Amino acid sequence: MIPLDKTSEIADSLATQAELAQRLLELLKGEYQSLAHLDGETLQSQLIEKQQLIDALETLHQEFQGLATEVGCPVRDKISMERLIEVCDSEHHLGLVESWKDMSDALASCQRQNEINGMVIVLGHQSMQNVLASLQGLPPGSVLYDTHGQTRVPSAHNVLAKV
Repeated sequence: MIPLDKTSEIADSLATQAELAQRLLELLKGEYQSLAHLDGETLQSQLIEKQQLIDALETLHQEFQGLATEVGCPVRDKISMERLIEVCDSEHHLGLVESWKDMSDALASCQRQNEINGMVIVLGHQSMQNVLASLQGLPPGSVLYDTHGQTRVPSAHNVLAKV
């Protein structure tokens, strides 16, 4: 059995990680709205906040891993997490299970929302590329820039240059 003080630290850490994961999820949902409304200023601030939350989650996770290892139950997967909860003080058992579930669910939702946001960005980029290609008199999907950011199309072929 893990001592009560260490169990309390583990419980606090998991609860804090669950709270930060939920905040990250809400931020990612807001990011989606900002992407949909092309709100670059809000996206900029959300990017900063998102990185701060991710950094905080990573720090807490590393501290949690250190604590779990210190009490002899390093967490590598679901089974080892269940084992850690099992050997913690029974007073905290239910809270640990709830915090772990909340954190796991929130992080899975964060991953899904981040994938959706990424798809929105990719689709927006492709649409912009197609518009630029059309303005240059090229078919949609044409490669407009090389790896150095230089245009591949000479300006003589540029539809707007002919006007």
